[in-house]
Amino acid sequence: MQAEQLFTSPRQNPPWMRHAACQACDTSIFYPSSESESGPAVAICAECPVRALCLAEAVRRPELFGIWGGTTETERRIMRRNDRLRRAGLGDLAAWG
Repeated sequence: MQAEQLFTSPRQNPPWMRHAACQACDTSIFYPSSESESGPAVAICAECPVRALCLAEAVRRPELFGIWGGTTETERRIMRRNDRLRRAGLGDLAAWG
């Protein structure tokens, strides 16, 4: 399965996606059974020229499952929570993790 197929919405895929390092990878690697098994996917993302765009899209959507932009589900959930705290003027609480 190609990276374009990772998006489940009927929307058109973003143009940057055709440059993703995961394009030719089996998508199962990006959906490990546990976050402790995310290493291979994170390693692919580390070399990806569009990693930042992928992460921004995954946080914005939000993508609730899998490895996106080199981050796990938990890491993205923390990012979204911290962003909400900052926007609410509670940025100091975000630093507490």
